[in-house]
Amino acid sequence: MLKECLDRGFACTAFEQGSRIGGAFATAYEGAQLTSSSILTAFGCHSDGREASPTFWSAEDYVQYLQAFERRFGLTKHVQCGSTVVEARGSSTSSWAGRAAARTASS
Repeated sequence: MLKECLDRGFACTAFEQGSRIGGAFATAYEGAQLTSSSILTAFGCHSDGREASPTFWSAEDYVQYLQAFERRFGLTKHVQCGSTVVEARGSSTSSWAGRAAARTASS
Protein backbone atom coordinates (compact mmCIF):
# COMPACT_ATOMS: atom_id res chain seq x y z
CA MET A 1 0.00 0.00 0.00
CA LEU A 2 2.89 2.40 0.72
CA LYS A 3 4.17 2.06 -2.84
CA GLU A 4 0.71 2.68 -4.30
CA CYS A 5 0.18 5.81 -2.19
CA LEU A 6 3.58 7.21 -3.12
CA ASP A 7 2.95 6.41 -6.81
CA ARG A 8 -0.19 8.54 -6.60
CA GLY A 9 1.69 11.50 -5.12
CA PHE A 10 0.74 11.18 -1.46
CA ALA A 11 3.27 12.07 1.20
CA CYS A 12 3.21 9.18 3.63
CA THR A 13 5.17 7.15 6.13
CA ALA A 14 4.73 3.51 7.06
CA PHE A 15 5.38 2.59 10.67
CA GLU A 16 6.92 -0.77 11.55
CA GLN A 17 6.97 -1.83 15.17
CA GLY A 18 9.91 -4.17 14.65
CA SER A 19 13.52 -3.31 13.93
CA ARG A 20 13.14 -4.32 10.25
CA ILE A 21 10.31 -4.63 7.77
CA GLY A 22 8.34 -7.81 7.66
CA GLY A 23 5.87 -7.49 10.50
CA ALA A 24 5.05 -10.81 12.15
CA PHE A 25 7.09 -12.64 9.53
CA ALA A 26 10.29 -10.89 10.65
CA THR A 27 9.91 -12.30 14.16
CA ALA A 28 8.36 -15.66 13.33
CA TYR A 29 9.65 -18.82 14.95
CA GLU A 30 12.48 -20.65 13.20
CA GLY A 31 11.11 -22.82 10.40
CA ALA A 32 7.83 -20.89 10.05
CA GLN A 33 6.31 -21.25 6.60
CA LEU A 34 3.66 -19.21 4.79
CA THR A 35 0.38 -20.97 4.09
CA SER A 36 -0.28 -19.19 0.78
CA SER A 37 1.79 -20.04 -2.26
CA SER A 38 4.32 -17.67 -3.73
CA ILE A 39 2.06 -17.14 -6.75
CA LEU A 40 -0.64 -15.65 -4.51
CA THR A 41 1.71 -13.89 -2.12
CA ALA A 42 4.04 -12.09 -4.56
CA PHE A 43 3.20 -8.58 -5.76
CA GLY A 44 2.33 -8.32 -9.45
CA CYS A 45 4.75 -5.42 -9.89
CA HIS A 46 7.71 -7.24 -8.34
CA SER A 47 8.86 -10.56 -9.65
CA ASP A 48 12.18 -11.91 -8.52
CA GLY A 49 11.64 -15.23 -10.28
CA ARG A 50 11.26 -17.27 -7.12
CA GLU A 51 7.48 -17.13 -7.31
CA ALA A 52 7.40 -18.45 -10.89
CA SER A 53 6.78 -22.01 -9.76
CA PRO A 54 4.45 -22.40 -6.78
CA THR A 55 6.22 -22.86 -3.49
CA PHE A 56 5.49 -22.07 0.13
CA TRP A 57 8.10 -19.57 1.24
CA SER A 58 9.59 -19.67 4.70
CA ALA A 59 8.95 -16.57 6.80
CA GLU A 60 12.59 -15.52 6.25
CA ASP A 61 12.28 -16.00 2.47
CA TYR A 62 9.22 -13.75 2.51
CA VAL A 63 10.99 -11.08 4.58
CA GLN A 64 13.85 -11.14 2.05
CA TYR A 65 11.31 -10.73 -0.75
CA LEU A 66 9.76 -7.74 1.06
CA GLN A 67 13.21 -6.18 1.61
CA ALA A 68 14.00 -6.54 -2.11
CA PHE A 69 10.65 -4.90 -2.91
CA GLU A 70 11.45 -2.07 -0.50
CA ARG A 71 14.85 -1.48 -2.12
CA ARG A 72 13.60 -1.76 -5.72
CA PHE A 73 10.94 0.91 -5.25
CA GLY A 74 12.90 3.22 -2.91
CA LEU A 75 10.56 2.74 0.02
CA THR A 76 13.20 2.56 2.75
CA LYS A 77 13.19 6.30 3.42
CA HIS A 78 9.40 6.15 3.91
CA VAL A 79 9.45 3.36 6.53
CA GLN A 80 10.03 4.20 10.17
CA CYS A 81 11.07 1.05 12.04
CA GLY A 82 10.88 0.77 15.80
CA SER A 83 7.63 2.73 16.02
CA THR A 84 4.16 1.88 17.24
CA VAL A 85 1.07 3.68 16.00
CA VAL A 86 -0.79 4.81 19.09
CA GLU A 87 -3.51 6.82 17.37
CA ALA A 88 -4.91 7.24 13.86
CA ARG A 89 -8.01 9.19 12.92
CA GLY A 90 -9.64 10.58 9.83
CA SER A 91 -10.43 14.26 9.58
CA SER A 92 -13.30 16.12 7.94
CA THR A 93 -11.02 16.96 4.99
CA SER A 94 -10.55 13.29 4.03
CA SER A 95 -7.01 13.26 5.34
CA TRP A 96 -5.57 11.20 8.13
CA ALA A 97 -3.75 12.30 11.23
CA GLY A 98 -1.80 9.97 13.44
CA ARG A 99 0.62 9.71 16.26
CA ALA A 100 3.42 7.18 16.57
CA ALA A 101 5.67 6.45 19.48
CA ALA A 102 9.27 5.42 18.99
CA ARG A 103 10.30 2.31 20.84
CA THR A 104 12.78 2.95 23.59
CA ALA A 105 15.37 0.60 25.06
CA SER A 106 13.00 -0.15 27.96
CA SER A 107 9.98 -0.88 25.70
